Amino acid sequence: MSRLSDAFDRLIASRPAGDPDDALAVARHRAATARTRQRALVGLGAAAAAVVLVVAVVIAAGDGPPDDVRTGPADSTTTSEPTTSTTTEVAPPTEPGEAQLFFSPADDGTCAQVTGVPRRVDADQPLAATIDALLDGPTPEEGDAGLTSWFSETTANRLRHVEVADSTAHVDFDDFSSIIPNASTSCGSTNLLAQLDATVTQFDGVDQAIYSFDGSPEAFYAWLQRDVPDGARPDLAYEGADAGYVTASGAGVVITFGTRGQRVVTDEPAELAYAVGTGFVAYQRLDPNSYGGPAGDVGPVMAWALPPADPSSPADPFELPMGDGADVATLLDATWVAARPVALVSERSGSTPDDTTEALVEIDLFTLDRTVVVERAAWESSHRDARLLPNGDVVGLIDTEARTDLVRWTPGVDEPVWTNDLGVDLADGLAGGGGRLSLVERPVWQEEGTAMAVADIDLATGSLASPRQFTVGAGEGGGGGSVPRCHDWWTYDVLVCSVAAGAPITIDVAGPSATVEPLDLPTDAKATPIR
Repeated sequence: MSRLSDAFDRLIASRPAGDPDDALAVARHRAATARTRQRALVGLGAAAAAVVLVVAVVIAAGDGPPDDVRTGPADSTTTSEPTTSTTTEVAPPTEPGEAQLFFSPADDGTCAQVTGVPRRVDADQPLAATIDALLDGPTPEEGDAGLTSWFSETTANRLRHVEVADSTAHVDFDDFSSIIPNASTSCGSTNLLAQLDATVTQFDGVDQAIYSFDGSPEAFYAWLQRDVPDGARPDLAYEGADAGYVTASGAGVVITFGTRGQRVVTDEPAELAYAVGTGFVAYQRLDPNSYGGPAGDVGPVMAWALPPADPSSPADPFELPMGDGADVATLLDATWVAARPVALVSERSGSTPDDTTEALVEIDLFTLDRTVVVERAAWESSHRDARLLPNGDVVGLIDTEARTDLVRWTPGVDEPVWTNDLGVDLADGLAGGGGRLSLVERPVWQEEGTAMAVADIDLATGSLASPRQFTVGAGEGGGGGSVPRCHDWWTYDVLVCSVAAGAPITIDVAGPSATVEPLDLPTDAKATPIR
């Protein structure tokens, strides 16, 4: 990253006087002109022979589980040379699976020039696959050839969703502003948009692109200190499962990418899984001998990362390392923390009141570095549920004797930031998503249906908002009327819940009465939106 940063510092320092937005407008005009003239891909020909596969094909195969054929970054030994073009002249790809990525020449003084390099991409989803490849950044050989980009392995797998409507591509990312903050400078934002626009608008039917972070165009363009373009969709705040979800069941762990297909992570039974972006998964292996017995009767916490470039060698899940002396690890959450994919695990050790301890540990799924949030005596108390916050703090539910405490921890600090004594029989679990964290109150089964309630948590103080109460009608929960267990926000006002002996359901709590919809997923599965 230092080499790229130094290159951009030199670029910004050397740019001539004038508004870089003018240069960006010229670049966009050139792209549109080239597209209407149906120009061929720049530099295709001799360079095409050296093209390497860099983006996956994600498919569902027949009636059985889909094959995993997505690949990672290009093999550095087979990268093609970049074309010599220094403008954003782009045309639709001439063959299925052919596309170009656009990066910046190091000597660009306008901040808006880009150079195209060819890639092979998923022919079934070329636009999404090409954006995925752009987010990986240049290969080492392309960097040695003088190409620079704000994008690199640290921004990989950040595409959430892309959709084309009325010739406009609406491209939604996981927020990467904290990873490349200097891209918000005037020259930097011009450069970043030039690379994005040239890459996205090379496709037929795409005349412009509008970008968003986590469903919010306002967030993306405010970061770049620019106005939101005309035609932007309303700020969705949170798309939840629209961007994809991961399912854990007796059949294994599967990521579903919205309408873009699926990827099988493992076929070994799992009871819980979280997908952090599309490149990392943490899951709790299901012990086939477990019948909900003692706390230690669970399988290990496993992880999976994006497969290597060779699709014939898919990545295998691996067990996350436990601390010295830990007897059992329980997966509680996984999400982005300071732009890193992180799993939250509870590790317990000891067998007597004097030596039983619980440690909350954050494990970086990329480096496997471990951060102990808190370590505490835990003979008669443990975290039933917990959620990671974007800064690395943890909000959890601790059962102690006959009561439950809602607490917030800061890593390395022994005392909680705050504690909210919830009393007896109030808490069932936590539901997170879209920047909100909510307490799910314990459901009460009644003859006419299940009475439920959910209350948002004030993260600064731990206080609860007025609960939103609703009733799930008898039989709507599936599984012979089993009480739903809700664990995440599926979309902003829709909970996703697991049901014993039934398929998962969603519960829309926005209206005066709850609306229940079953998900077409295996019995006893647990589904969670991609973080």
